[in-house]
Amino acid sequence: MKRIIPLLLLIFVFLTGFSQENDQLNKYQHFDASVFPEGIQTITIYSRDNCGRCGDMMQALQNAGIDFKEVPTNTKEGMEELDRKIYNALPDKMAGYSTRYPVVELNNVLYYTLANHAEFTELLIAFMKQ
Repeated sequence: MKRIIPLLLLIFVFLTGFSQENDQLNKYQHFDASVFPEGIQTITIYSRDNCGRCGDMMQALQNAGIDFKEVPTNTKEGMEELDRKIYNALPDKMAGYSTRYPVVELNNVLYYTLANHAEFTELLIAFMKQ
C-alpha cells in the first residue's frame, strides 16, 4: 500500500503536466472582462447542428440585441476554420485537447472549453450592455 500512493501521485503529476485541461486553459473556460479593456468588437459563435447550448447562447444574444456571426461546423469550411483557430490557441501544440460547444471567439480570443455556457452568456451580455 505504501508503494501505491507514491506511484499514483507520480501518475497524477505526469498526466496533469501533459494535459491541456489544466489551470493554464482556465482562460478558455470563463469570461473575463479584463481581457477586453477596449470592449468587444466582434463575436463569432462556432456551432453544431442540434446543439442546445449553441442555440441557447445565440438566442440569448439575439434577445439582448447583440450582433454576432455564426459559423456552423457541419460544413468542411467551418470545421477547418475552427480546427485552425483552436490549434493556434493551444498553449501546448503537442498535447491533446477537447472542445465544448458552443465555441466562442471574442475579438481574437477563442473560448473553446466553456465551463458553463449559461454563465458565460450572462456575463458576456452584461459586459456588452455596459
